[in-house]
Amino acid sequence: FPTRRSSDLIDKVFVTHSHSDHIEGLPYLLDKFGCKELYIKTPNWSRMPAIELGEWKTKQYHEAVINKANSIGAKIIELNSDRTINLTDRTTLRVVNAGNNDYSNYNNISLGFLFEFRAVNNTKRRYFIQADMSYQSENFVGGQNIGKVDILKLGHHGNTNSSSEIWLNYLKPSYSVATLGYPLGTQVKLNAMRCKFVSSKVFLPNDNPNRSEERRVGKECPRCV
Repeated sequence: FPTRRSSDLIDKVFVTHSHSDHIEGLPYLLDKFGCKELYIKTPNWSRMPAIELGEWKTKQYHEAVINKANSIGAKIIELNSDRTINLTDRTTLRVVNAGNNDYSNYNNISLGFLFEFRAVNNTKRRYFIQADMSYQSENFVGGQNIGKVDILKLGHHGNTNSSSEIWLNYLKPSYSVATLGYPLGTQVKLNAMRCKFVSSKVFLPNDNPNRSEERRVGKECPRCV
């Protein structure tokens, strides 16, 4: 890791939700690289399932990120409503699912991020990061309100409680990427079949955990189908 200088500060950090597998290491990264702006949604803790506050320590991990951001002088922006954020003169990030208040499962209120890049020739590229958005989230957002995307990061690591057939039929991703399945490799392959029905090329980067270079999207991934 390089020694941090003021010019090395990360401009913006976006948090989809505060489960430990998404943010546990974030305080370390904020301390190491800095951050000018942290975009995050603080849940209504009184409505969270008991397991989130107890065994899973979701509030503890969330507050650790907030405390570290405050300690390094980052501006904290609460994502309580959908919005579009200009990243550059050609790149925007659209936040979706921010108004979802179905706390029966914390994943229901996971944020989704739609990146749109406009090239010099005005060609657009659209990448959707679904994070842990569930079926309920997909219905709340409405796939018709997202439209076709070039790359889709499948919901909940490729778990089959997200990325429904209806959702995929609206997004029609040219490429779909999964990182994990529960149990490993089984559900994610079911979602791979769903993606194939909409002619999406699917990458399962961690199907061969013994070759780290194959975790990259695309080149040399032996399990693209």
